[in-house]
Amino acid sequence: MCTAQIILSPVEVSIILESFVLSLFERHILYHLIFLLCKQFHFQGVEAMSKRHYTLAIDLFTNAINLLSLDDRKSYGYILFYLRANAYMHMEQYELALKDSETSISLNDKFSKAYCEKGDALFALHRYESSVDAYNSAELIF
Repeated sequence: MCTAQIILSPVEVSIILESFVLSLFERHILYHLIFLLCKQFHFQGVEAMSKRHYTLAIDLFTNAINLLSLDDRKSYGYILFYLRANAYMHMEQYELALKDSETSISLNDKFSKAYCEKGDALFALHRYESSVDAYNSAELIF
């Protein structure tokens, strides 16, 4: 499968935006276009996951994460980090799954699915007591 990668860091996106002389209205429109592109990467990542194309899904979720502004990371990024953690779990990259699930939790500590993903990653890493703690944290949120 051939796929184009547009992986940019938030700093690179910011530099690109600052290099243009734009009115406030134009910046507002551009912000929304970038957010729509982020959502498109998100939905394509979910579709890739459903087809078991986990490497592609990781790339798509990474692109979406990198396009998010810092404000949007708190309100929306936790979902993307959770989804990427899930893709890493399918790829048996448990340390990366653990890292992303912890990032998801740090962005939204009420998102129980991230605790479950963390528990799964810890279990796969044979860290059973910590795994139980993560599952218990998820249960407390319900």
